[in-house]
Amino acid sequence: MLVASARFLALFPVLLSAIVFPGSVYAAGGEIADDPSSTLELEYSLYAGGIPLGRVDLNARIRGDSYTAASTLETVGVASALWEAKLEATSYGVLAGRDLSPANYDAFSIHAATNWRRQQVTLSYINDVPTVTPNPPYSRPIEMADDDKRDTLDPVSALVFFTTSFEANEENPCGLMAPVFDGRRRYNVSLDFVRNTNVNMDNGLYNGEAEVCKLEYERVAGPRQRVFEGDDVPEVFGWITSLQSTADPARTYLLPLRLWVETDYGMIVALLTSIRLDGTNLTKIN
Repeated sequence: MLVASARFLALFPVLLSAIVFPGSVYAAGGEIADDPSSTLELEYSLYAGGIPLGRVDLNARIRGDSYTAASTLETVGVASALWEAKLEATSYGVLAGRDLSPANYDAFSIHAATNWRRQQVTLSYINDVPTVTPNPPYSRPIEMADDDKRDTLDPVSALVFFTTSFEANEENPCGLMAPVFDGRRRYNVSLDFVRNTNVNMDNGLYNGEAEVCKLEYERVAGPRQRVFEGDDVPEVFGWITSLQSTADPARTYLLPLRLWVETDYGMIVALLTSIRLDGTNLTKIN
């Protein structure tokens, strides 16, 4: 179970990108000095049967018509001993309303499954079709038609898309879908409403109404993404609420409080454990 859960941990940022926008401390073009700047920093812990498996840190910045985003993932504890892994990814680009144009995406990964081989992937968005630069080169070239890669988002830019779509989908924030290309695979990540619920988090971060939403991963092209032996990516459910920026009141974030997936191996949970909004640590969201 722990090995399978660690594999799910590696996929977690992709699924999380369906509902929250992380950013970074990096600068991007298109910023206007007088425009409000909003930042969001989140930390999630992943558990399987109560056993800590890993953590994901997300940091965010959006200002004017520019966005930057960064995410770090690493295994901890028993999972680290069995399937140690670390992933860092950054992205930046231009945002105008709901139209988002990535400029650059960089991802760096290292894990025990590949004998500690370091892998870096860069996506450059000069035209509608991203250019992929893997270092070192992939052992097997990825054969994919340009039409499959056209007008797609990198995994981190997908976070920006979902967050900035909140106002346009205020009646149904969960009704969203993003086309994603990560340099190897082309897939859709969709978010669908399931029901309303009341949430009382044990760590005290949130107590109130939330939406239960379902996240789905749909493969379009490229190699299959395997998580559990013999299975594709499972359905993931989450408690979702909204959070208004204090630095930019016109901006509202979609915020996942808890994500979980039920498997033959048991329940795997990703829990929000820390949040910093516009430079302030929050001990309670509402």
